[in-house]
Amino acid sequence: MNIIEKEYKKLIKLLKTKIPETRLITNELLLRAYSIDASVYRLIPKLVIITDNEYEISFILKNCYTLSIPVTFRAA
Repeated sequence: MNIIEKEYKKLIKLLKTKIPETRLITNELLLRAYSIDASVYRLIPKLVIITDNEYEISFILKNCYTLSIPVTFRAA
């Protein structure tokens, strides 16, 4: 396991304290589905998080900042 994987595992563990695991998507097939949009680029995310409110977003951003994990928003 490399350093990046370790940081993501730490992040997921932290997120599970406030966000239900069912909204933390780590399944490879689902991650591939989330990697596709209308652009020509395809980057497979390491984690997709379905949020319910701004408090969860704040919690996610604080933890990602602490662990130096980049964040990309996707909105409709």
